[in-house]
Amino acid sequence: MKKRNLLITLCIIIFGLITITSCLQQEVSAATNNQSQKRQIPTLFFHGFGGTVHSMDYLIDQSQADGFATRTLTIFVHLKES
Repeated sequence: MKKRNLLITLCIIIFGLITITSCLQQEVSAATNNQSQKRQIPTLFFHGFGGTVHSMDYLIDQSQADGFATRTLTIFVHLKES
């Protein structure tokens, strides 16, 4: 009888912990989704000295594939010689 009561108590505790953990994860997910919908922060990629227009292609492609980027803008800067 003691073993049965112990087993039932352990099952109730485990079920309670699983339920609490599940609820907390849902709250964190909901908070994260709300924050990401409210704020859109642009990300700028600059290649280093001696880099080319294609130096950042992998990072930009990966950002687009992961759904973090939807558009890109490439700006070419030319030095005006006097």
